[in-house]
Amino acid sequence: MLIPPALIGLIIFIYGISSVFTDQSTSDICGRLGQETFMCPRCDKTCP
Repeated sequence: MLIPPALIGLIIFIYGISSVFTDQSTSDICGRLGQETFMCPRCDKTCP
């Protein structure tokens, strides 16, 4: 009964692994743009 969902999950996982190197968003975040971008933590109070 759980074999079909497990197979679908495996197919989606394999697709994700195979497409990670050709995805434009991933390349932007992990590439040169991501190395030059700094993110600050969220401040719950007034920050100086």
